[in-house]
Amino acid sequence: MSKSVGNVINPYDLVEKYGTDATRYMLLRHVHPTEDTDVTWERLDEWYTANLVNGLGNLVARVMKLAEEHLSSSVEEIEKTKSDALVGAQLEKFEFNRALDSIWERIGHNDALMAIEKPFLGIKSDDVGVREESLLIIRKMLRELHAIATDLEPFMPATSAAIKEAVRNNKKPENLFPRLTPIA
Repeated sequence: MSKSVGNVINPYDLVEKYGTDATRYMLLRHVHPTEDTDVTWERLDEWYTANLVNGLGNLVARVMKLAEEHLSSSVEEIEKTKSDALVGAQLEKFEFNRALDSIWERIGHNDALMAIEKPFLGIKSDDVGVREESLLIIRKMLRELHAIATDLEPFMPATSAAIKEAVRNNKKPENLFPRLTPIA
């Protein structure tokens, strides 16, 4: 972006299109604080869709749907979840992009766990042991979501609060990050 060239993206336009938390996320994770960064609307759309809609938003929706349908209450002792020490250390050094990279690595790990363990299939099994194992995985995933939300709080406070509320209430939230509507 260059003021002289006239290709500056207005921050108010970012917030209008993506929302405050998503804008904070994209600027803190993908825009270097001291060096030039190539930022275009296309790149912003890619970051939003890949990391927020298909990443965090999809994981929260999938886990909370399973929890809502198959657990009678939220996981006990969930409030004792602590922040990741690595994220805290990176935050103290003002390495916001690295802290967010660590959080997204955890999101990816949990997404992979969901794909590998397939609790959404095991929960429907006739085998009681398989069903119980799936319930354990769902409970673990709820604790992970709460931990992720705890780590996200300084970066995306509204998103963090929405995830924590969903876990506490054992209820799938509305889409955290709506899909972008294509321009006709």
